[in-house]
Amino acid sequence: MPAPQGSTTEIRALWNCRIPMRDGIELAADITVPAGDGPFPAVVTRTPYNRKPGIWMQRLVAAGYAYVMIDMRGRGDSDGDFQPFVHDGDDGYDTIEWVAEQTWCTGRVGMVGLSYEGLTQWWTARTRPPHLRCIAPMAIGVADLGPRPSFDTGVPHLYWSWWFHQVTGRTQQHYGAPSWGPNIRHLPLRTLHEQVGTGGRWWPMYVDGEIDYLGKDFVFGDDDWANLDLPVLVTVGWWDDQSTMATWVRLAQSPAGARSQLLIGAWDHGGNRSPSPVLGGLDVSRSVMDTVGHVERFLARHLKDEDEHADVHPCRVFRTGTMRWEDLDEWPSTAVESTHWYLTSGGDARTLNGNGELTPTPGETAFDTYVFDPEEPARDFTNLDLFAWSDPPHDQRYLLRRPDVLVYRGPTLEEPVDASGRAELDVFVSLDAPDADVSVMLLDVHPDGRMMLVGSELGSCGLQRVSMRSGPGSAPVDPGEIVGLRIPLVWLHHTFLPGHRIALAVTAGAFPAFARNLGTGEPWADAVDSRVVSVTVHHGPKHPSRLVLPIENNKGAE
Repeated sequence: MPAPQGSTTEIRALWNCRIPMRDGIELAADITVPAGDGPFPAVVTRTPYNRKPGIWMQRLVAAGYAYVMIDMRGRGDSDGDFQPFVHDGDDGYDTIEWVAEQTWCTGRVGMVGLSYEGLTQWWTARTRPPHLRCIAPMAIGVADLGPRPSFDTGVPHLYWSWWFHQVTGRTQQHYGAPSWGPNIRHLPLRTLHEQVGTGGRWWPMYVDGEIDYLGKDFVFGDDDWANLDLPVLVTVGWWDDQSTMATWVRLAQSPAGARSQLLIGAWDHGGNRSPSPVLGGLDVSRSVMDTVGHVERFLARHLKDEDEHADVHPCRVFRTGTMRWEDLDEWPSTAVESTHWYLTSGGDARTLNGNGELTPTPGETAFDTYVFDPEEPARDFTNLDLFAWSDPPHDQRYLLRRPDVLVYRGPTLEEPVDASGRAELDVFVSLDAPDADVSVMLLDVHPDGRMMLVGSELGSCGLQRVSMRSGPGSAPVDPGEIVGLRIPLVWLHHTFLPGHRIALAVTAGAFPAFARNLGTGEPWADAVDSRVVSVTVHHGPKHPSRLVLPIENNKGAE
């Protein structure tokens, strides 16, 4: 069918328009053109979630853009075979150039979308279509973080089984249909998809290492960053995809950095498009804003030359703790200093009632031990039917009462401590088994006792499989061998207020988002046997386990 032509006083729509690709297949698109005389700048969304009317179409068409929503190859009504996590930039290139040639388009094209829809923008920009003027990816990163999250750090991500189910077949599947709850502990993990009833081929490919989030077919390389020269608006929330922040850091150093913008709010995945006033029981109402309107102002600058919409500061970042928006010339700030909070205790940091502390200097040589049973793992209150769209409590006291969690708390603060950047944990551990995971939560202890997560991604602030401490390849530890780990934690822009305390929790996993470590050292895909593991955290002058915080005002620590 031809694309809509001419002008009209009414909004025009054409459903299931066919866009030809270079290899002869056709992609399905729904096109909505504003009322009035054209041509109009166009905005494109490429989605694996089935094209459907939504807020982008409503708001952007009303603002004077033609909106084009496209089923990705192999999804919905589009031809071909869908391949998750693999560059499909050629399809993006062909789509942008086809849109630019239509009589209703000015030849200026931008892209918008959340999550995988953001990923398709990065991949399209990588191919440099001549008529693509800007992109606005939400909550997705393409920075090469080094080892791949699942296979080179060794921690399989059960979330992907849930996501693969959604994109099984050609239409979006209902995420609550499979039997997640009764079967989430199924072993071996290789057949998890069969046990819960999802079918499909993506989970087996993930298990075999053929595809992976942030894998080699996913991320940008050095040449990609060097060639990126179009403006990008990066949007993400503090309780969302942490790789997005790392991607912003790399983007800011690229040729596109000077014309790009950053928006970080106090929201989770869904909040990027529709922020909630309460998240995990925390009042974040001051963070609520019109994110779609923010994106439209960015589009107007680059697709309509409306300079009055230019933002003075490239970074708009919500500071948690004080709960206020800040307009910044850069983020993360270069005017920070790494400060250290050392783990120490009287020998038993287990649970909320333990004696673990964070101190400005190392304490005496000591250690804390917890026992992890893979058959009885700690788990958060994530609704497995919703997973990424769930809203588990940020107050972690329900988990910190368990004896397989170590808790370290700093002194009550007399002055505010402003942290901005990425936190890290240097920790020394030993095991009585071949392997274990070390999971970390960074917490803000409120005067009323609440212990609130300072950012996270699906409940974890940082996670490392001990056997994968050196990257690719497994290196099980000898019983009693003390090994050092550096675990990257969350990105943050947070003020620990007077009367509050900085705290850290260490445990043996982040179930159910991440699979349990069975402790045997066997390859995770086919392991079925488990064993109880004792994990010992060492601290003191010889083994200075410490929390590293990037502090702006350098108050409250070494």
